[in-house]
Amino acid sequence: MNITINGKRADITLENEKTVGDVLVGVNKWLETAGMLPAGLAVDGKKISLDHVEEAFALAIDQVRDLNIDVTPRDALAAEAWGGLIETITRFANAPFAERADLAAQWRKSPHATFLAAEDPAAWEQVENALEGKGESTAAVAKMAAERMRECGDPEGELKLLAPAVEAIEEKLRGIPLALQTGQDKTAMDTVQEFSSLSQKLFRLIAILNRRGISLDRIDGNSLSDFVNGFSTALEDLSGAYEEGDTVLIGDIAEYECAPRIAALFEALLSRVE
Repeated sequence: MNITINGKRADITLENEKTVGDVLVGVNKWLETAGMLPAGLAVDGKKISLDHVEEAFALAIDQVRDLNIDVTPRDALAAEAWGGLIETITRFANAPFAERADLAAQWRKSPHATFLAAEDPAAWEQVENALEGKGESTAAVAKMAAERMRECGDPEGELKLLAPAVEAIEEKLRGIPLALQTGQDKTAMDTVQEFSSLSQKLFRLIAILNRRGISLDRIDGNSLSDFVNGFSTALEDLSGAYEEGDTVLIGDIAEYECAPRIAALFEALLSRVE
C-alpha cells in the first residue's frame, strides 16, 4: 500500500497494521506531535465522505493500493471551527424562535461542532447552554469564539495585547487582602475569577505557540512542568481557602503565590515572541 500525505509519499513502514484504521491510528500519533490533524482521506483516488469513514477504516490494507491523507495545522482547523461557530450562533440569535431548534441540530451534526466538542469541552458546554437557553448569552459565545479565532490566527499579537490585563490583575491580586478586610468579598471573588480566566488564556497560548515551534524551557528558574505544577497547586490552594472561608490564607495565596506567578508566566512568554 502506497501512503501519501497531502499528495506526497510518506516514509511509513507498516508492521502489524491490518486495516486502514490501524494505519491511521499510528499516523495520527505522529501528526499530533507535529501539531497537525487529518482533514481528509482518499482510498485509491476516491475521496471518502464522513458518511463512509467507518467503512474505509475497516478496509484491509491488502485491499488498498493508494491511501492519501490530507492534513492541516490543528490551529488552522480550530480557527475555521470557531469561525463556523460565530456564523451559526449569529444566525441562531437572529432566527425566529421556531427555527432555532433546527439550527442547533444542524450545528451539532457539523464537522466544526464535532471538532470543538473534542478540542474544548468547557467551551462546548458554553455553546450548548446558549443554544438551550440555559443562561449563557449568544453574544457571550460569539465574543468567546472571536477571541479563540484570534488566538489561533495570531497568538503572538494576542499575547502582546495582554500586557495591560496582566499588570492590572497582578495589582488586583495584591489588593485582595485589603478587599477582604474591608468587606469587599465580591470584588475579591471577581478578581479570582478574572485571574483564572487570564491564566487559562495564557496556557492556551503556550500550547499554540509550542505548535509553532516557540517553546518555553524554563520559567522563573523552574522547568515548565514544575512551574505549571506549582501554578496548579496555587489555584487548588486558593480554591480550598475559599471553601474553608479562610480570608487570611486567601489573601496570602493571592498576593504571594498567584500574583508573582502570572507575572512570571507572562514575561517568559513575551520574551519568546519579541
